[in-house]
Amino acid sequence: MAIAHIVSLGLARYFPVIGIMALILILGKSIYLPPDRWWYHLGCLLFLIPAGVVSFQYGNSLSYAYVGIGVLNFLLYPAFERVKLTDLHLLIIFIGLSVTLIPLGVGRRVASIYDNPNNYSAVVFATMYFGMLLFRKKILGQLIVLALFTFLIYLGASRSMLGAILLFGLLYFLQAWVIRRTIRYGMVIAFAVSSFGYYSLITSDEYKILSVIKANTPSDKKERGLSHRDELFESSAELVRRKPYGHGLGMSKDALKKLTNESVSPHNTYLKVAVEGGVIALAGFLILICGFWLSSSSPLASSFIFALMIRGFFESSTPLSVSLISGMLIIPMFLNEHTVIRGYRLILFPARDSPSDSLSSADN
Repeated sequence: MAIAHIVSLGLARYFPVIGIMALILILGKSIYLPPDRWWYHLGCLLFLIPAGVVSFQYGNSLSYAYVGIGVLNFLLYPAFERVKLTDLHLLIIFIGLSVTLIPLGVGRRVASIYDNPNNYSAVVFATMYFGMLLFRKKILGQLIVLALFTFLIYLGASRSMLGAILLFGLLYFLQAWVIRRTIRYGMVIAFAVSSFGYYSLITSDEYKILSVIKANTPSDKKERGLSHRDELFESSAELVRRKPYGHGLGMSKDALKKLTNESVSPHNTYLKVAVEGGVIALAGFLILICGFWLSSSSPLASSFIFALMIRGFFESSTPLSVSLISGMLIIPMFLNEHTVIRGYRLILFPARDSPSDSLSSADN
């Protein structure tokens, strides 16, 4: 899924992801069992059904692909809980992704195989999650991982992702090592407050948030302010007002180009979902996320997803699509410190347990 962030590969970057998904479908059919969580079913279906209808009505072949892949991922993501990954799996993922993050050069912003420094920083953040999960019971290891990957994001000079990783570190260590519990309702309340703060920043900035951001911005982005995100906000909101049922998945750039004569994305995950899938799809996405926060006992996953959701105010991604950062909006719900097996056994698919095997596993 990280390959999907290598822009220079064009559409070809999606083929390996879709091919692997097809291979899993053929070899592991029994893992396609949605979990018994009402918020997962309701949120995903409220996102997929309205977005699917409008995509087939107004979209193109790209929109159809988004819908098909979304349905497959809806079925596939819970497999991270059913197919128990071991520390060896995590180590392979962590090392594999880390190798791709080696800078090819560092000037004002880091150069890498991911072309765009924002893409690079997104993969850095996702890789950091696997490192934190690998060292889940070792605070020193987690601190080293967090420090190293914060430095890499600093090199990428992505303000939104730098803020996200610092916010993640604060929330995670507070929950995991200080109060030792997940702040369930606090996540939802904090997200609501952050939404209000973002709206204030993007419309009037009466609380002078932008001046604080500019004063603490690294590299050449200090004087760029919101990088026209306020204008994109107004244009995207206008598109939602005109078509509250959406323009079709993957069609936000085309819709914005017709309105502004510029080929740009909304640079906001929530506006992207609303522009493409409609307001009902956005409601489904928020139900999915808030339902997870209210039921989660994982400080790692809840903190990571919260940080990604705050980053979503400034960068856009489509839930249930093929990129790594899109997948990490949901995968941690099923792959976290409660669902990983300790040890270094390389198990790809679970065997069917006999009654005696189940008893033995329970004893162990």
